[in-house]
Amino acid sequence: MAVEYAQSLRYNIPGSEDALDGLNISFYQHAANIRALRKRSHKGNSFVALPELIISARYCKATETRDKLFSMLGLADPEIYQIHADYRLSLVEVCKRSARKILPRKHGLRLLGACQNPEMKDDLPSWQDSEVAFDGDALLVKGFVFDTIVDLCETIVTPDASFEQIDHIHQSWQVFFEQRLDDLTVAYGPIPSRVREEKERMWMDFLTTDNSASRFIKCADDGSLLPEREEQLKLQYMGLNLKLARSYLLPADFEGGLHPQRRVRAALKKFGPGRQLGLCANKTKAMILLPGDARPGDVVAIFRGATFPYILRKCIEGEEYVLVGEAYMPAYATNKAISMGLRTEANIIRIV
Repeated sequence: MAVEYAQSLRYNIPGSEDALDGLNISFYQHAANIRALRKRSHKGNSFVALPELIISARYCKATETRDKLFSMLGLADPEIYQIHADYRLSLVEVCKRSARKILPRKHGLRLLGACQNPEMKDDLPSWQDSEVAFDGDALLVKGFVFDTIVDLCETIVTPDASFEQIDHIHQSWQVFFEQRLDDLTVAYGPIPSRVREEKERMWMDFLTTDNSASRFIKCADDGSLLPEREEQLKLQYMGLNLKLARSYLLPADFEGGLHPQRRVRAALKKFGPGRQLGLCANKTKAMILLPGDARPGDVVAIFRGATFPYILRKCIEGEEYVLVGEAYMPAYATNKAISMGLRTEANIIRIV
């Protein structure tokens, strides 16, 4: 919390920008994940949903890869998942068998957030309270395809991006979308008014994946965001002695203050690595946050029981798809997709 607080004041702690041995996560984020896990499990007194545990372990090291699953079983309810550590099984069999146990459960499709294997490496399928079924190694899930990726911005967030680089990425994404607004309007009809009138607020909510992030933010007459008051930090870092954190982590002559985009910076550091910005225009006319290996022509799908939309790529032959990864859209596009889903009969989507 202290490191995040110092970075909110526009100060980079030496070494905090370095990725750990090639892992796409900063050194202090490991501690933050452990802290969040302790909180979710009430310090080990409550079970945690296995998909959440697997996602938490995704960036951890393991001498034995199967232990990324087996080591988490003690924190999950054995009556629900009924998975046992069996080192006689290969990694491929462990992944497949576990996925079959997890995916049909309530919130089981969260597991797909840890799966990005469109190339189907290591002989694994691309997929890793839903109505799901299996046909061999294919996952059958109810949902519908509602849009197509038409364009991508070439700038991708890297794991070791500095705040200056993140600011550049943010600006390049804004320029990319601005340049295409008129084309989208001509080709697909009017764009929601907020996209043009409240751009900074919309970007704040979108990139932080928080629809209310800009609620307490004030804008200047030109529409640009004004820095937050430091009282808001006291609420965010409740329990942290801010004065002590400053004395330990900041130089004595440091004069930096809150950056207007501090929330965007923090969100892109945490959620952005490996992500890129794209446009889906056939139905929603919206920007969308995508996996780094997404490409034009990939489709956006909604699965029953899933928290986020997912990006799929149609196989060259047949009606099958491979899973590219999860995506995130601004609120106006998500609401339109949900409304469309209420009017659209769900189909069986086959993912291999």
